[in-house]
This record gives sequence, structure tokens and C-alpha cells, in this order.
Amino acid sequence: MTFPGSSPKKSWFSNFQAAIAPVLPDDDSPIVRPRGVTVASVLCLLSGLIFLFIGGVWATTGQTTVNTFVVSYRAELHTCTDQVGGYGTAIVPSTAPSTLATRASQCASYLRDFTQSDIDSFKRTQVIYGIVVLLMGLAAGVAGWFIRSGAVWARWMLTGVGLIALLLAGLLQVSNPITLLATLLLVVGLVFCFIGKGSVFFIRTSVARRRH
Repeated sequence: MTFPGSSPKKSWFSNFQAAIAPVLPDDDSPIVRPRGVTVASVLCLLSGLIFLFIGGVWATTGQTTVNTFVVSYRAELHTCTDQVGGYGTAIVPSTAPSTLATRASQCASYLRDFTQSDIDSFKRTQVIYGIVVLLMGLAAGVAGWFIRSGAVWARWMLTGVGLIALLLAGLLQVSNPITLLATLLLVVGLVFCFIGKGSVFFIRTSVARRRH
């Protein structure tokens, strides 16, 4: 119920719709890059630098990382053999001495040793992930620079990089706190490009370029 002269309160959804709905000004007014797009450019450039760094590290040190992990894993298997007589299905945790019950359960979870084929596959995967993240960083950096001029292709390129980053983190579990930070910076930057004045800037820039 509302009283005469009072205006109904807007819901948060209505406020959100108002924020993302582009309000186009007079076509004769000059096109000025809004501050939000400048902030988005900086955020996307930072995101690109982080992806470039992480991708370069994974691509160049991935094989060494796998070798280190395999050495550590095999040392653990050797310790299991010395302490409880084996690992995987070779041992039955319930028959181990009470003092080694926890250790036996842990060793039972190590199903098998890695074959050379497994190791080579791990190395290839590390290098592939590194190259993918490296390319993501390059794309984010280039697109992050060109969104300053209102390039629509750059905005969609950033959207693609953001989707790939979310896919790697959410479905493939290929992430760490640093890559998650880069993804967050990229997503925040995209928000500035798709709502309010940022959206108007890209629409007007696109229309102006088609006219010329």
C-alpha cells in the first residue's frame, strides 16, 4: 500500500536492470571514454600479465615439476613397502599392526606406480596447460589495451578468455590462488565493459565506426 505522493521503493533487481540498461545520449555529443572502461583496461592488463607469468612458468618448468613429484611419490611407495609390506591392493589395512593402521590405510590408497607412459602424459599435459594459459595472458593483454578505444572485438575476446579461465578453474581444476586472482580481475573488468556507461561507450563507438 502506498500513500499519495509517495513513490514505491525499487527492488534490487530493478536497480540492477537500470544499471545495465544503456541510456544512449544525443548522437551529436562527443564520445568520451568513461572511467570504468579505463579501470577495466588496467584490470585486464594486470590479469594478462599474471596469466603470462603463470603460463610461462608452467610451460617451462612443468616437466621438472612432474619429475620432482614422481621421485617423491616413488619414495613414498618405497617407504610403504619397508613399513607395511607394500601399497595398494598388496596390503590389507585391517591386518596391519594397530601402531601402523593409519599408515597402512594411507599406503593402500596408493594404487600403483607410474609407468613411463603416465609420466610422459603428465609432462605433455603440464606443457599444454602452460601454453593455453600463456595464450590467455597474451589475448587478455592485447584486448585489455584495445578496449580503451572501444573495440567491440576486444570486449568479446576478453569474454572468451574469461570463459576459458572459469572452465579451467571450475571443471578441470587447473588453478591456483594466483590464476584465480587473474580470473577475478578479468571478470571485474568485463563487468565495467558491459554495464552502464561502459556499455554505452562500446555501442556508440561501434556505430560511429560503421558510419565511417
